[in-house]
Amino acid sequence: MKKEILKDYLLNDKVDIDKLLDDFYGYVYIIVKNGVSIYLTDEDIEEII
Repeated sequence: MKKEILKDYLLNDKVDIDKLLDDFYGYVYIIVKNGVSIYLTDEDIEEII
């Protein structure tokens, strides 16, 4: 099962960052925002991601 899921994120034996970001952007955004929101604006956080 895990190998099948991982295959979805591989492109020519490399990680497909665009697909990962498409699928997990919301999660990554929340994690980064929770860590740095007192220091950075929403626009800065989007640039980090």
